[in-house]
Amino acid sequence: MLSTSMLFQKDASVNQFSGTRSNFPARNLPLGSRARSRASLEPCPLALRDGLQINLQKRPFGKKIRFSIKDLSCLLALILMVGCATLQGEKTEEPQTVEAPQQEEGISTEETETPQDVEEAQQAVLEEEKMDEDVIAKEIERAQTLEKKIDVLYDQAYDAYLAGDYEKALTAYESAKLLNSEKMLFWRKLALSYCYLATGRYGEAEKLSFSMIQEKPESWEPYMNVAMAFLWQGKAKQAIEYFLKAQEFEAAGPSVHLYSGIAYDLLKNHKKAADHFLQAQTEYQAIIKNNPHDEQAYMELSYLYLYRKQNLEEVAGYLTEVRKMIEASDHPEKKELWVNFYIPHLEGMLYHQQKRYQDSILAFSSAMEYAPTGIKLDLAEIYFYLGQNYIALNENPKAIEFFKKAAGLDKLVLYADDLKQYTLPRRAKPKRK
Repeated sequence: MLSTSMLFQKDASVNQFSGTRSNFPARNLPLGSRARSRASLEPCPLALRDGLQINLQKRPFGKKIRFSIKDLSCLLALILMVGCATLQGEKTEEPQTVEAPQQEEGISTEETETPQDVEEAQQAVLEEEKMDEDVIAKEIERAQTLEKKIDVLYDQAYDAYLAGDYEKALTAYESAKLLNSEKMLFWRKLALSYCYLATGRYGEAEKLSFSMIQEKPESWEPYMNVAMAFLWQGKAKQAIEYFLKAQEFEAAGPSVHLYSGIAYDLLKNHKKAADHFLQAQTEYQAIIKNNPHDEQAYMELSYLYLYRKQNLEEVAGYLTEVRKMIEASDHPEKKELWVNFYIPHLEGMLYHQQKRYQDSILAFSSAMEYAPTGIKLDLAEIYFYLGQNYIALNENPKAIEFFKKAAGLDKLVLYADDLKQYTLPRRAKPKRK
């Protein structure tokens, strides 16, 4: 199994991620006791609450000064008093007698404000205030509804990721990010980058992971994902550069050495490859010794042995042990993807190396039945091994069809030479004269 996407859990106590991912497809394999509950992943969304407080203070719907009825009454009384004082002052300054103009009957030259006018003014202010409050309330309700929907979308994306529905996870994450990019936290970007790797979108995984290095250079996972994106594009030299950077972090898992070994193998530097494979093997064995129930370590060490075609009996025992641990766990339904896809995938590789070709075909067929949606690299590897099985059974036409399907899904850099042998049209030999 070739893709790399680890099930990570955010460790609230240190604000880092725990878990590592190896070669497993969309590898949603938690690291045993190191895995945290999903609840610890979810940050408390206080932004909406704080934002609403700020909006109420700023009053974006107008800069009106609100007064109580009592305040308005005092203000109006004060205005009347000032008006009267002004009139008296004017009379004092101009003692000369001015003949008052004749007043038409029924028409008053002085405008007086009656209590009814004051009451109507107060009522108008109250109505205006109520209208403003209704507008604000509706805006708040609308904002709260949108934020809730965005949170649900992010939750659905993560659930889809855990279930292996990578296409659905991609759509949900990207849509939620467009609606509110501030909620696209680092750990969510990490899940999205794993989805990109699992579905063969290596360029997008590379771009996102580089941006995550800028955002959080103290985390090893983005360096690892950049390296994986380079590796599966056939850029082994660039991959090694970032694998080495990931190795500098104490939190980096054994999978960094596993894939460093594969990268050196592609460059024909088998000595360095062997050194990294040995380091990975040592670290996996140490994890298993300290935590015999670490399913992830068993799975990744199994792949290491299968890649190197060694210790096949141990692999068989590891896979049996993982099945038993999952069945005995409190929530075995949470690892149906392991039981139905990842383990049969590794069993198919194991049976092929044991020359049990029919059993291998059966195991891979079972894995295909439960293949995660949108997955490319791991499914291509299954097609490749099915082709190898049919070659061994002398059913070359059927084998070539599987090789073509594999090549159509992914570059499969580990098997590129074999695929070329069976999928490229052979040149006709020149006829002798």
